[in-house]
Amino acid sequence: MPASPASPRTRTIRSSGLWALSKAASGGALRTLAGLGLSGNAIGNAGLRALAGAADGTLPEEEDASPYDDDVRVLPKLDALFLVDADAADDGLNALGEAIEPRNGGLPALRVLCIDEAWLEHPKLKTAAHSRGLRLGLFDA
Repeated sequence: MPASPASPRTRTIRSSGLWALSKAASGGALRTLAGLGLSGNAIGNAGLRALAGAADGTLPEEEDASPYDDDVRVLPKLDALFLVDADAADDGLNALGEAIEPRNGGLPALRVLCIDEAWLEHPKLKTAAHSRGLRLGLFDA
């Protein structure tokens, strides 16, 4: 029997899927999205960089394109992001940390960031979360 779509190990979303979602969000879609569960998907570093780029207005349309307009507010109501078991590493975590820095204004409503235990001490992510007052840790979705 195939795994259910809600199963944490189905890994149905990959970096290309998160790139497409990020592009849509950069264009103004998903403005009312309040929570995003990506745990258990193989989004990897490229997927986290895409999400971070959409959040802070630096997601290019193509690899060598210019960033989007600074005035675009992406995912302005997203208050919870779940990234447990998302196959990312330092590169993606640095991009996400940079995007959520208060000076960059990415994901302005974010209050909860659920991540792998191994990421709890990631310097960039930890600093950004602390400066924003985010709950950073392992939480139930």
